[in-house]
Amino acid sequence: MTLASIDAWLAEIGDGDIEDWANKGLLRRGRKLAEASGADAVETDGERLTTRLDGHRQTLSGPGFDRLDCGCPATATCHHLVALLLLAKTTRMATIDESAAAAGAADPDWLLGDEAPLVRSLGRAHWDRAGRWMRLGLVPELEEGPAGWVAEVTERASERVRMARSAGPEAATCTCGAPRCSHRALVVLELRRRLGLFDPASVENALSREQTESLAAIERWMTQLAAAGLAGLSPAMTDQGRVLATAARQADLPRVGALMAALLDLLEQDRQGRSFADVRGIGGTLAALRLLVGSLEKAVPQVPLLRLTGVNRALYRKVAGLRLIGVAAEHWQGRLGQEGISVHCYAPGEGRWYRLTETRRPLQDQQGQWDPVEVWRHGRWAEGPPLRELPASEVLLRTGWVSAEGRLSGRPGTRLEHRALRDPAAELPVETDFGALRGRFAEVMVEDLMAPPPRLPVVIRIAQAGSRQFDPQTQWWTQPVTDPNGAELTIGILVRNPVSALKRQRMETRAPGSAQGWRLFGTLYRAQAGLALDPIALLTDGAAAWMSLTL
Repeated sequence: MTLASIDAWLAEIGDGDIEDWANKGLLRRGRKLAEASGADAVETDGERLTTRLDGHRQTLSGPGFDRLDCGCPATATCHHLVALLLLAKTTRMATIDESAAAAGAADPDWLLGDEAPLVRSLGRAHWDRAGRWMRLGLVPELEEGPAGWVAEVTERASERVRMARSAGPEAATCTCGAPRCSHRALVVLELRRRLGLFDPASVENALSREQTESLAAIERWMTQLAAAGLAGLSPAMTDQGRVLATAARQADLPRVGALMAALLDLLEQDRQGRSFADVRGIGGTLAALRLLVGSLEKAVPQVPLLRLTGVNRALYRKVAGLRLIGVAAEHWQGRLGQEGISVHCYAPGEGRWYRLTETRRPLQDQQGQWDPVEVWRHGRWAEGPPLRELPASEVLLRTGWVSAEGRLSGRPGTRLEHRALRDPAAELPVETDFGALRGRFAEVMVEDLMAPPPRLPVVIRIAQAGSRQFDPQTQWWTQPVTDPNGAELTIGILVRNPVSALKRQRMETRAPGSAQGWRLFGTLYRAQAGLALDPIALLTDGAAAWMSLTL
């Protein structure tokens, strides 16, 4: 039976499996050694396969890479074992073909049976963690074939799991390199979920101990803040809040961390007496944070937990063949001095917006050596095109990574091609009905009431531009614009730094009145005075590219 199970496993693995277990170099060396040795080098005693290469004995005593053994001095995987696998696949070709034909693509017994053996094989800690991941909504991307499954699991990093149909998790490989891991367990749970053998909702405690402790600490901090009031807020309390915000992000609670950071920003602005910070904003943010923390502690079943926890910036999924239209770039500054460059892109096939961002906080750039404008002029996306060539270009992301929140990554391994577009707005969704646009924004807000108010990327066509107004007390610059049917929308800029001042200056170069042919790209958001569009770039009829308002 052991030899039959070995044959079944050998029939299901290929070069990709061996490379993930070893590496490209060992696969290359092992192939050369196998070719030099010949298929006759493999022997069997009916239970195991053996060979002798370079004076050392190699043995395969069962299905799975962990059943390989070599007598050479290497402390880990060696090219001798790679050679044994390649020789064994060649030597036992006929038997392997028969095993593959007999196995077919039926669901194996190890997958259909009780979960107890799977828990023992994978480890209780990994099994429980994978269950929490699925309760949060993290699902692996699976490709199924006759030999088994290949899965991409993207949590903090993207890992590839290969699982043979006959041998299951005991013979599975994962690019994380660990002998047992939560990535393998997640794949098994997803397979059982598809068969109706596992329900993610059955996971009672979806939050980890670190997440539970982080939420409890933030709850205590909010109680202290409410007791002290704004007048009694001390530097020590704000410092503690910063620590708790960082701890929330590290515990995979990025939405909680982001709301904490936003609240602390508003508290800091109030302390400094800035005109654009007010008590209503502080109260609203504190109320949103209380609601979010309370919902997470109670694990509200009506709301997917991944919406409550948020998506970690490191949570990217691998994509291939994603076609993007580069639209516009912007230089921006945050409330506490953070600064960055964002290039906005649209994916026509998905009907979705993405952005590539590079940013620095003041603490990361204490010497003032990071210049966003220089990054724009000379920076590149991964090893691909210069950033300045991306707007008005078609980009084919052959291999890349994107987040659930629409961020594009520049991590190593990103491969892309680009070419200039004749019409920079040809495939963009241009909004000509501002009333319908308001309705769509309301729908996005209702989709996720736990989320911070959204910023919706849009391209609008303007028929008329009204008179501009500026309130020196609130630093709020506005200009009403109308669509062809007379429906109105407000362009709004909060002028609080040199970048937003430049944006205002460039918007004022366009005289009020007829604006036929204007297309404006920006983000639609809920301001205190109502719905407003924060402008990013402008395109007029006949222009070859969008004009950035900040670069």
